[in-house]
Amino acid sequence: FFSSRRRHTRLQGDWSSDVCSSDLCASAQALTIPASGACSYVAGTTFCANPSGGVPAPTCGGIPGADVWYSVTVPANGNISITTAPGTTGTPMTDAAMEIYTGTCGALTLSYCSVSGSAANAAFPSAQLNGTYPGGTVLYIRVWAENNTTNGTFQICASSQCNTYDECSSADRKSTRLNSSHLVISY
Repeated sequence: FFSSRRRHTRLQGDWSSDVCSSDLCASAQALTIPASGACSYVAGTTFCANPSGGVPAPTCGGIPGADVWYSVTVPANGNISITTAPGTTGTPMTDAAMEIYTGTCGALTLSYCSVSGSAANAAFPSAQLNGTYPGGTVLYIRVWAENNTTNGTFQICASSQCNTYDECSSADRKSTRLNSSHLVISY
């Protein structure tokens, strides 16, 4: 069902408008990192999304069909993790892919791609990017059903907490990032 400017989709018997308002990079939904730095999931769906055109092709996860966009600003300390998980409402996605870009919409640079996650959510990608980007960098996150499989609901969050390897407190923290066509490893 479509109205003049809003798409509607049915999730568990309720009609929600603007479910896919983040269908384009230019309308990416901003993720907020709570003051605690902990992960606070936001619900997402690809049911009403369309493929994005004019975006660098992903390096993993196959060619996206329906994709949605998020943005997040790297905190001043440079510690950031992005995590996805199955949806808790509607029909959950069963296998997801995630690509992270820097730059601006229309001039994006591919930075990171992930198709696998933790043991608990093995079909959902995550990215531990502590020290990879300077504070204040805006990241654009593209999420889709891996290999254009079944669309569905999912959850996504950004946090600034360290992982179990305590990368945040290490004075000689290592970082890895893709810079143009070169891999840069900093010690």
